[in-house]
Amino acid sequence: MKTVLILYENGGAGHKRTAELLASMLAAENSWRTVVVAGSELFDEKSVLLINWLWAFLVRKNWITLADWLLNFQLRAWILPLMEATGLAACFARLDDVKPDAIICTTDGYAKALGLYAEERLIPFYVVLTEFTVFADLANPAATHICYFPETINAIRSYCFEDAFFSERLSRTSSVSEKIRYVARVYRDRLAAGGARSIYRNIDRHYPEANQARCIAVGPIVDRAYYSHPGKHEMRKKLGISVDRPCALVVSGSIGGVFLYDVVTTIQDAWREPLTLIAVCGRDQKTYRKIAAGARRNAAVDVMPLGYRDAMVELYAAADVVIARPSASVLLEALMLRVPIMIPERATANDLGGAELIKRHHLGRVFGNHRDLLSSFDQLLQHHTAHVDAISDYLAAFPTDFDTLQKIIADIIRLPGEGECEVVGD
Repeated sequence: MKTVLILYENGGAGHKRTAELLASMLAAENSWRTVVVAGSELFDEKSVLLINWLWAFLVRKNWITLADWLLNFQLRAWILPLMEATGLAACFARLDDVKPDAIICTTDGYAKALGLYAEERLIPFYVVLTEFTVFADLANPAATHICYFPETINAIRSYCFEDAFFSERLSRTSSVSEKIRYVARVYRDRLAAGGARSIYRNIDRHYPEANQARCIAVGPIVDRAYYSHPGKHEMRKKLGISVDRPCALVVSGSIGGVFLYDVVTTIQDAWREPLTLIAVCGRDQKTYRKIAAGARRNAAVDVMPLGYRDAMVELYAAADVVIARPSASVLLEALMLRVPIMIPERATANDLGGAELIKRHHLGRVFGNHRDLLSSFDQLLQHHTAHVDAISDYLAAFPTDFDTLQKIIADIIRLPGEGECEVVGD
């Protein structure tokens, strides 16, 4: 039986959810064995666990600038090449234990090593980009890149594959001197290109094409439940939410944190019209308790704090607006239910692409300070129908049912001996 390795990381719920969804799609279309595992577990890499914890801590505190500078740029630009050079042989040995016939990566940091292994074993390699923006470690000459939207393809193809990070090939038998030379060349290229920022591409402009990476945009990869559209009134009655007032869903993924409390209290302090606020606090019990304690501060605003929810589709379906910490998975899920979304303009680099999509295609609003939040929310409610129509127009180019998406994914992901599939880029 053929084995497909699907790698995610525990830095948030989105990567794992996408990996498990892909596994279920492949199981439905083929008789393959899938191994779905976190990279830190497969490779027994304790440092990644510390990185994941630090990311969640900084984001929960809303220390966005520090999280971005330290983990998205300095770590990826300077430490990741060192980790690759020193850990490649051990990484290959763990992959040998799995003996994959194909590899799918849904997370950051591992693509370079996985691509080298796929080239050595002559097996297919797929990178599923779970964000809209791109870092250098997510673009790989050996990979087929599966993206949500075409804007990301241009970002992937903007990297020069002649740079040392892409063109230098370490192996499990590379000598110490070869590893040192590789890291030195990567550092030299990045310093010459402008430092740590050179590893990053947003989707806010069109880049000159510098490679011909295999890419395809398939639209949102979300669970089957998001392709149905339950009635808003019926869903509100089921959840015990008023059908006679606007409803906003405030969410910050599984992390929770200060962002949720700030949004809820800002609206409570100034909003005077009837409104329901559903605040999903994830696993952050401290924020849940604070919001619950102040739920009755404003009689016009009915605040409903909730803890972690594995399935969010009913809450999206009940909402008129989603107010969220920038997150690709939240944006996709809201759009699939045709709910306009509001996000802050202050975000880590990996989430800036969501703001660009929202502004470019009128999918919602991007707000700045507290006053702007209230103004944007008011405008979104007033022009709600126009934003819903804009969302429908933008998604019209992509699969309208889950079965079609599942077949597209299965047609892209091929194993040796199954023939070639056409990969569409633009």
